[in-house]
Amino acid sequence: KFIDLINKIYPIKVENILMAPINNDFAKFFIAKQKSRGSKIHMFQHGNNYGQLKICPDEKIELNHSDFFYTWGWNSNLRMKNTKCNIVPFYPVNLTYVNELNLNKEKKEISIILKCHEDYFCQFQSTENYIHQKKYNESILSFQNNLKDEVIKNVSIRLHPTDKIYRYKKYLRSVKIHDGNENIFNFLKKVKLCVLTYNGTTYMNAFALNIPTIVFFSKNHTFFRETSEKYFDYLRDANIMFDDEKKAAEFINSIYPDVEKWWFDDRTQKNKKLFCDNFLNLDTGKKNKYDNLVKDLLKNEKNSLIKNH
Repeated sequence: KFIDLINKIYPIKVENILMAPINNDFAKFFIAKQKSRGSKIHMFQHGNNYGQLKICPDEKIELNHSDFFYTWGWNSNLRMKNTKCNIVPFYPVNLTYVNELNLNKEKKEISIILKCHEDYFCQFQSTENYIHQKKYNESILSFQNNLKDEVIKNVSIRLHPTDKIYRYKKYLRSVKIHDGNENIFNFLKKVKLCVLTYNGTTYMNAFALNIPTIVFFSKNHTFFRETSEKYFDYLRDANIMFDDEKKAAEFINSIYPDVEKWWFDDRTQKNKKLFCDNFLNLDTGKKNKYDNLVKDLLKNEKNSLIKNH
């Protein structure tokens, strides 16, 4: 009945479908039916880890079921093995209207962004998961304990929107807690220094805003493919990324409160750009790039309808 309904509502084949992964079942059936009719699937990357992790099932599935995959900047040299489809280096569409912030040294807050607490196995990929949760929690406490008193008094914790404070309570010092429900971009604009504790999308958002950012997570729990590892070394060399929470805390102690001097240093910005050129294309002409893509596809769609009728 579902398929009959789809055929009734959408009897005409469409040439192209632009999409990101979805949870709507009706849309899934519609897309599958259109794919069986020969439609081209244009899939857009929707988060971090793509082109990076040694094992990334989402990337493999999406590449193998798409005709074109639009990345955040990386090219086919970084794709997973045994995947097909055309890789199109693009940009994060969700960042189309996001621009760098103006420098504001008056801000004081250092916010530690936590990942979603995992109580059970939910996906298989080469990054931290539920079996590492206790060690992850301990690293958060260790990081706080290694910050100087004049630094820790300005620290806050932002929970994942799906989390509750009781899951982390014994691993947190007396710091301000944010529940994670505020829009991430609005939140990041208020902080002086963003501290990411996992390889997630949030530090990409912070890079797009050009907010001072420190990232730390264990190399023993997160494994990158060989082709992408060198780009993370750019971040390590600029003291943006650390493999040890104690070293990350020591570095923050050495630069706070004048974190802007480090962040806007030529070397730091150069290394961040080398990373972003491959994983976070921030080209100022990005909106035109998307508009032109849609216009070209719509033109082809119109020509196909005229030809078939």
